[in-house]
Amino acid sequence: MSGIARLLAKQLSSSLGITDNPKYNPMFKQTEDVLTDVADPSDPTVARFYSPLESAIDEAPIGKEGTRGENIEAFVRKRAPKVTQSEMEYRGLGLEPGELYTAETAKEGLGALEVKAVKLPIEYSGTQRQKLAVEEELDYIELGITASNKGGGKLTGLEKLDHYQQYKDSVLAHSRYSIRKGVVSGNKNYLLVEELQSDPVQNIIKDKEKYLISKKEKYQKESVPEYIDMLVTDLDIELGETLSTSSIDNIVDFSKKHADISTSNASRKEKVNKTKDLLKSYGIEDDYTLTMASQAVATSPSYVIKYYAKKELSSDAYEDLVSGSNQWIIDDTIADMSEEIRELRKIEFMSTEPKGTPVTKTTDYVRFLIESMISDAKQKGIDEIVFPPLDQIVAERVGRIDYEEIKKATSKGSPFYSTYVDAVNKVLKGLKAELGDQVKIGKKKIPYYDFNTSSDKLVEGTLLDISNLTIDPASIKLRFNKGGLVERPTK
Repeated sequence: MSGIARLLAKQLSSSLGITDNPKYNPMFKQTEDVLTDVADPSDPTVARFYSPLESAIDEAPIGKEGTRGENIEAFVRKRAPKVTQSEMEYRGLGLEPGELYTAETAKEGLGALEVKAVKLPIEYSGTQRQKLAVEEELDYIELGITASNKGGGKLTGLEKLDHYQQYKDSVLAHSRYSIRKGVVSGNKNYLLVEELQSDPVQNIIKDKEKYLISKKEKYQKESVPEYIDMLVTDLDIELGETLSTSSIDNIVDFSKKHADISTSNASRKEKVNKTKDLLKSYGIEDDYTLTMASQAVATSPSYVIKYYAKKELSSDAYEDLVSGSNQWIIDDTIADMSEEIRELRKIEFMSTEPKGTPVTKTTDYVRFLIESMISDAKQKGIDEIVFPPLDQIVAERVGRIDYEEIKKATSKGSPFYSTYVDAVNKVLKGLKAELGDQVKIGKKKIPYYDFNTSSDKLVEGTLLDISNLTIDPASIKLRFNKGGLVERPTK
């Protein structure tokens, strides 16, 4: 957009009253009362979020007897322009144009949803960490942006789409970071960002049902015959066991039916029972095989097919197939089938359509995580947040010596680049624009171990300096905009 166009847009917005005035939606909103869970060191809550959508409704000039729905919506769109269409669809404001609403009745239609930043159970402290960072680790945190329904309303439930499936609430995004003892640069302890991620955002599919059906059909029509053909070829070459056409057809048919059961949205118990029935329909009756095969249905098709192969092969060939030096024949051939089954299950249980989550953009979840880390850093008395260079983050995920993969993953347009460069820089720029001199953006050199020289080297990370930011995390809420959620104000 040209300078003239931006000026005209600004003047037009101003004339229409379309502003994102911090008076209505500040990044850190002061609360009347202390947030006891945030203030309690034993509570995992690091911060709470508010929605600019509800904030705008609270500020709307609503009369004692109520105001027409169309007028409230017009005010909301002017005062909270960052509320996107996806949020409106997810939240379902949907006020009747001519009906009168008070602030409370207008908000009732949104549903009551609580959003927090919380310290998650430590589950991944040993994987994909910044292990080459030299300075001493004083603490390690896994933090999530969580959402839970409070009081019903239109929002009937949230899917659990993140790594942290066992956590009680839905995890919309998570970060991992450590507190490092600064020695080399300024002798100040700092927060080192090690991961920024959102499984819901990474697994958004426009038409989930249609996509899953197409992927499953491709697996059954193309992949299964190819895998079984490889298995049959290896059996013939390595064991001299030539299967009849009918046996091959049976294994292919069985594998397809197994895929339907394994990827269905049924309980484990239902899958076990369906697998037993399937095995019995192919003449497999002994209890041991039925029990072992059916229990494996939810994890890997290799076990089920292995037991089914027992019926189709001679006893000697089967023993050679499942034990000793020839075990690789079925393990290698079926391994890819297992991986595809897992990918199909991931689509079913780890993906969502755009309307199924209020967070649909990388920049949004990165913003929420960084805001939360600011709050946690302030609680800990830490003034510096450091983002490592992209190549250091990528190396821990694709392999430190896989130079081609590192080059590919760090190139512009890659998911890593989009998250750790584009989104982070955009969020930091936004922080600076809104908070001014309260934050400083710069560079910080931190020591990393260098395998090539077997010695330490200084790498340059991006620094967010919050030493001039004066907030009390126990008495502020963070803004959850561009797809924000609502938390009912406490009375």
